[in-house]
Amino acid sequence: CIIKTMSRPSKHTDKILIRTARKMYPLTGCARLNLREVAKSAGVNLGMFHYYFKTKDEFLRRVLQDFYEEFFSDLNLETENDLNSFEKLRSVMIAAGLFARDNRNFMGALVKDLMSGEKIVIEFGKINLFRHVSVILKLIGDSQRDGYIEKMSPYQVMAFTMSGINFPSIVAGFVGGIPSLPKELKAKHQKQILSDTAVIQRVDMALKGISKKRRSK
Repeated sequence: CIIKTMSRPSKHTDKILIRTARKMYPLTGCARLNLREVAKSAGVNLGMFHYYFKTKDEFLRRVLQDFYEEFFSDLNLETENDLNSFEKLRSVMIAAGLFARDNRNFMGALVKDLMSGEKIVIEFGKINLFRHVSVILKLIGDSQRDGYIEKMSPYQVMAFTMSGINFPSIVAGFVGGIPSLPKELKAKHQKQILSDTAVIQRVDMALKGISKKRRSK
């Protein structure tokens, strides 16, 4: 007799669903992310959600974690070079700034979900927040030890620099979503805030503000 076996789903199907949801999340947030719409956009049978993720909450966890691991990988790559501690700190801040710029709509939705008390996002933050924070704090500490930046609270240094570097990109994402603003104004605003040059300028301005002053003898 002929025995028919069920074919196994492609091992890439879960990744396709996650990547599709990442594109949709900035418009929907957690609450309005519709699994049926994700499956339709991905060209995947809805039953694959249950096969891979079981629940919507688990799927959302995987979507957010996929986003974070890409970010964290970018930061780690910048620490694996032969630069001095200050140059490494600058390199990591540029990487973080460019990632925030490129993913500003996703991060804006993440902030909205966090402020509205979405439990999955709060849980995600608790699990992951200190991972990249610890990388940045270590580089700040190393730069202070090596005499490149002023000795003050590393948390203060991180809050000052990272907010100054990344907040404008997130705001630009919100500005871009305001229908009533003229297109010319949006284009000019985003060009001056979101270019590679603009991001690097913010990094250098932030670092200049914390650099150890070279006092004349």
